[in-house]
Amino acid sequence: MIEREVAIKFLAPELSSQPQVVERFRSEAVTLAKLNHPNIATLYSFMRQGDSFFMVLEFVRGVTLDGVIQQRGALSAEQAVPLFCQGLDGIQHAHEYGIIHRDIKPANMMLTEKGILKVLDFGIARILGTARMTRQGNVIGTIEYMSPEQVKGQETDARSDIYSLGMLLYEMLTGRIPFDITNEFELMKAQIEQMPVAPRAINPAIPEAVEAAIGRAIAKDPAQRFQSAGEFRAF
Repeated sequence: MIEREVAIKFLAPELSSQPQVVERFRSEAVTLAKLNHPNIATLYSFMRQGDSFFMVLEFVRGVTLDGVIQQRGALSAEQAVPLFCQGLDGIQHAHEYGIIHRDIKPANMMLTEKGILKVLDFGIARILGTARMTRQGNVIGTIEYMSPEQVKGQETDARSDIYSLGMLLYEMLTGRIPFDITNEFELMKAQIEQMPVAPRAINPAIPEAVEAAIGRAIAKDPAQRFQSAGEFRAF
């Protein structure tokens, strides 16, 4: 009625009869409703109409970082770092509310026509301190960007997002995912045990300080990583 362009995310009708699934969907809406930041897609409303549940979200016109990397290949540090810092700002805002994203990847970052980066899809986010949404041992997220503790199905915190952000920056600057492994088991094993090829070995134009920041972000031990997105940004 107010002629605003929006995105509508709805729960598939066959899932609306499952209380646990409906509660997960509602929880995502409650999570998003807590966040108000220029680098996070805004939730306008959560509604029920008959047996249908849907969220009304900001429509972000642009292209995902995934699409940008596919089109352009590796970005220069001058291009990548300012965009990445916008993502850090959005994630830091979520972390300040105790919300971890748990599925940071290029496909969940949208670059608008005006050059603003928006973090999308907090669909598997969890508010710290609430009951776990998944049983112990379940792997939730996208394995190519997933922290070792996520792969193991252990408890996650803000530092798990830091790991995924490091993997994201690696891909932005090299044009390739850190572990290009198709076998899921081998990929999970690599996330737990291996370090990827040094970014500067792929793209020597990457500044040494940026490579050092990536290395710290993707340390296997969470205690050795940046402890917050703000600390990562300030490095």
